[in-house]
Amino acid sequence: MVRFSTRPLVTLDLGTGSLATGFPDVTLRLTTDETTIALKRVGSLPPAPELQGLYQRWQLLYIALYRGFVRRGSLEGGSGWNWRIDIAEDDVTQVSEIDFKRLCREYRSQFEAWLQSPEFSLLEGQLRSHLSPDTAFDLAIETDDSQTRRLPWHFWQFVADYPHTELARSGRTYRQVSTDSRRDRIAGGNRRVRAHCRDAPTRILAVFGSSHNLDLSIDRQQLQQLPHTEITWCVEPSRQEFHDRLWEEKGWDIVFFAGHSRSASDFPEDFEDSGAIALNSQEHLSPEDATFALQTAIEKGLQLVVLNSCDGLGIGACLVDFGLPAAVVMGEPVADAVAQQFLAAFLNAYSRQGDLSLAVREARERLQAIEDRFPCASWLPVLFRNPAASVFPAIPTAPPVAPPPPLLQFSWLWRNRKPLYLSVSIALGVLLLRSLGLLESLELKGYDWMLRQRPPEAPDDRLLLVNLTEEDITRLGRWPASDATLAQLLAALQRHRPRVIGLNLYRNLAVAPGTEALAVQFQQSNLVGICKGRDRDDGGVDAPPGIPPERLGFNDVVLDRDRLLRRHVLSMTRHPPQCDTPHSLSMQLAYRYLEPDGIAPKLLPQEWIQLGEVVLKPLEPSTVVYWDFSGRMFQLMLNYRNAPRVAREVTWMEVLDNRVNPEWIRDRAILIGVDATSTPDNRHLTPYGEMTGTQIHAHGTSQILSAVLDDRAIIEVRSPWEDGLWVLAWSIVGGAMGWGFRRRVSVAMGLGVGAIGLSGCCYGLLVWGVWLPWVPAWLGLLVSGWGATRLRGWK
Repeated sequence: MVRFSTRPLVTLDLGTGSLATGFPDVTLRLTTDETTIALKRVGSLPPAPELQGLYQRWQLLYIALYRGFVRRGSLEGGSGWNWRIDIAEDDVTQVSEIDFKRLCREYRSQFEAWLQSPEFSLLEGQLRSHLSPDTAFDLAIETDDSQTRRLPWHFWQFVADYPHTELARSGRTYRQVSTDSRRDRIAGGNRRVRAHCRDAPTRILAVFGSSHNLDLSIDRQQLQQLPHTEITWCVEPSRQEFHDRLWEEKGWDIVFFAGHSRSASDFPEDFEDSGAIALNSQEHLSPEDATFALQTAIEKGLQLVVLNSCDGLGIGACLVDFGLPAAVVMGEPVADAVAQQFLAAFLNAYSRQGDLSLAVREARERLQAIEDRFPCASWLPVLFRNPAASVFPAIPTAPPVAPPPPLLQFSWLWRNRKPLYLSVSIALGVLLLRSLGLLESLELKGYDWMLRQRPPEAPDDRLLLVNLTEEDITRLGRWPASDATLAQLLAALQRHRPRVIGLNLYRNLAVAPGTEALAVQFQQSNLVGICKGRDRDDGGVDAPPGIPPERLGFNDVVLDRDRLLRRHVLSMTRHPPQCDTPHSLSMQLAYRYLEPDGIAPKLLPQEWIQLGEVVLKPLEPSTVVYWDFSGRMFQLMLNYRNAPRVAREVTWMEVLDNRVNPEWIRDRAILIGVDATSTPDNRHLTPYGEMTGTQIHAHGTSQILSAVLDDRAIIEVRSPWEDGLWVLAWSIVGGAMGWGFRRRVSVAMGLGVGAIGLSGCCYGLLVWGVWLPWVPAWLGLLVSGWGATRLRGWK
């Protein structure tokens, strides 16, 4: 069916200008319907000639890297590396993936910095004040500068923070299109015919151009799987045949093209900065060569063009200028396998969601999973849209089917439908309370209690904590300890060859005397220092001078709303300059401890971390345990070691006086910290009481080492669907007891046994590393049992 756009539209008109001269007149508009402008602001963007140079370098390395992949794939028999464009051998050189990734980071960083200019930031702030992150709206960048269209706009932080939109490109000039779709045009004013036409299949013109070195059969299979469509196949057509198809009286809803295409600069002819598609091995066609045919097809209801081929930015802009509502293209040369995977994800999301913008975004983001083989794959898909269009592309959906026959009246399920309905309603109510965060406190308290009931464990003998105590401070006669004292302590520990030393002390400022001696100790390759990122309470703490970023770990922690520490932060996607490390102190210690055993971290496509046979899966932002959870950190539930102390602890003076057994140090992970009430060392509340920051980092390090080396469980939180089914199952159990048992005593005993069984299941699963909702399931069980009893009494 045809979807009419009624949601807000945000357009960002960059005005005249270029990257070299800047954009002095940037106009932001927010319209809530066709006539109402809710917001209009004017700003600017500064010149950024370096972005143009970075793009040219990026494109050259991108093509060179993929050309190497093509050669390698040909030699090794690999598939999917062929281009949907022909690239001359003289255009590429050899390049390493490391150089390309470094350039990608620089390109992205410069682009993000450009958008953070003061004038443009004011525009973005105004827009954020009018739209909440859960708002669905359309977003379009209007510019006639071809270079600006090629920028990686999906890295704009505003787009990342608003998941219900996709940034589209558009020219600065466009024309109003008719509000009637192809079906409405055919039906005319007859309501009955109009209703019938709207249920008619979606007409798709599938054009398969030159397929030299390409496998277009997969594209064909994916199109054939679309429900309720009428597809006309046009394989390597001549120019005349292609024109005749566009002129057909019935019109088309969607035109799809797969094959080779090129940008305008690749042709000797002048295609007015648009480009052309290869209809066959001999003929190429630009939009300007089919102006009348395309405009006629648009007037007859053509709503979407999908170019699953290379470098279609110029073609997409030209089509929208003709009045086409929307086009989906690739912004750069694309490998065959990338085009195939994008098409599969796009068609699936489009037919499932019915929203073009969100379908393009989902399909684009899903390409990140293959960027280990196809770098920058998620940079390529681009959406063009006509801001003046009020009709958006037809959605291939299945025709309405007759409802299934009702359940037989004499079946057991039908006769007991009332308690089933009640149990489902109560489960949904409990899940709603949980999603609003109203059960978070009870759930966390129950989690803490079960955590403390687990079997006792021995301290981790792979770790040694070296604490500065109150007695040590009295003996030293000062705090903080001098650089000389700390250097002596590190030298004493290094003599016994530990695997790694973690210095959980802020040492961004020198504490004379002994600064030079401490600087020498900081050069040791097995020493890890700490720093702290910015938060609401302070501006962070700089890294110790002389310790490179690869030997740094942040000591930031995440507290729950009741100020208890239950989560373990392994890494952060964003880190400030003064704390330039993505890894936490505990993660750095675990990595370096495992390195001599030949165990190195491996980042999996799902953003998981593999260490040996163990895969660390972060808490997902969709978890309903933490209703205000942020997904910008790699977090695990901290599986505290259920022991009086996480590891053996000694004092500074015991080490300096050589009163520590050398075997406690040799080949161990050492954490140096403070455990004195008179010092400002951070102490935190945990399910096991108050702990120092050093002890918490030791628990985090022990958790990773024990999982990899001892097969100790990592506590996992299940998906919302699994949690929901768990709560629903126990609600049905409670409802069945309340409905089936005739005596109230029996109901009470049954619910009691059920509650004990539920608690035992949750406890056993937690010991094995799975945290399932105990309190919500307990509520569902008891409330459904009580409600079914009352329902039976009323009957």
